[in-house]
Amino acid sequence: MKITKLKFLLLFLLPAGALLAAEGPSEKSIMDVLSYKEVVNVQLSFDLEALMADRATDEKHAAQLSFKDENGNVQDWDLKVNVRGKFRRVKCNELPPLKLNFKKKDLEAAGLATYDDFKLVTYCVDDYNMAKELLLKEYLVYKMYNELTEQSFRVQLLNITYKDSKTGSKKRQMGFLIEDAAQLRARINADKSEVVRATEEERFNPEITRMVALFEYMIGNADWEITYSKNVKYVTKNDILVPIPYDFDFSGLVGASYATYSQRQYGQLKLQDRVYLGFERSTSDLKATMAYFEEKKDDLYRVIYSFKRLNPDTRDQMVRYLETFFKNNNNLTFAPVRSTVANAAP
Repeated sequence: MKITKLKFLLLFLLPAGALLAAEGPSEKSIMDVLSYKEVVNVQLSFDLEALMADRATDEKHAAQLSFKDENGNVQDWDLKVNVRGKFRRVKCNELPPLKLNFKKKDLEAAGLATYDDFKLVTYCVDDYNMAKELLLKEYLVYKMYNELTEQSFRVQLLNITYKDSKTGSKKRQMGFLIEDAAQLRARINADKSEVVRATEEERFNPEITRMVALFEYMIGNADWEITYSKNVKYVTKNDILVPIPYDFDFSGLVGASYATYSQRQYGQLKLQDRVYLGFERSTSDLKATMAYFEEKKDDLYRVIYSFKRLNPDTRDQMVRYLETFFKNNNNLTFAPVRSTVANAAP
């Protein structure tokens, strides 16, 4: 990694002790460096043809990330990129979602924590304006969940110039970075990550699990499962599972044109139809969680209304959809009971 600016020559004038202190262990990550304002301009360079040829695999390719930090210093990082995901890996024609893998030794040399593994969400439909709108709406869903709990993935919005290192051609799109799961675990003092397959309800943190399920219901998302690690990351605290949701493009609130409501076993007639997929079987089991959502309603709306990168009509549409949840939160639609053991993945 290189940082270029003349004033950095002044580092050599620092006392040796001060320099060592500045380079000591840090919990500040590369994502923190990128999170100094709402949207940061970056350039990501790689061989596009080679990457797309390997889109069906996790093959890593050399890349370079460049951006100006908070102090105006240009930072250049060598890293690896690979295509990630399942549905979007196949569906996103122009550029599928990516994983960015930094070199831990470079992070450490820069005085940063060695959180090195970040997901990048990209455009996923051919219509540029529609792709941008869908991406920004999904970004806001992450920000809304951040309002409810710190036990959530942080995201950082980017203006990205993609440069083909082979041809020199460039294209500009927005995207957002998702926090490294290892940093999330450290931030919330969790022990480890787990892949869950049909475990008993008693192992889950009840308050957070209800919050996840009600949030997914509120945004109209049926593309997740509490007991199968489907679009949910699990961390443990004292051997108790804490679910952390991600991937919200199939939700009714985002309304991606490529999304399906293939979960028709739940009775959905359209993407915006809500179905509750948590453990609870009646609204009375959710009174405390409902009350918390009511308390946070204005904060959730503020996340949307204060985000000027979406046009007013789109923001109004999102809030109107949320209003239908708050107006009918005493009459939830619950999914049919299914046996978690019978449906466990092998």
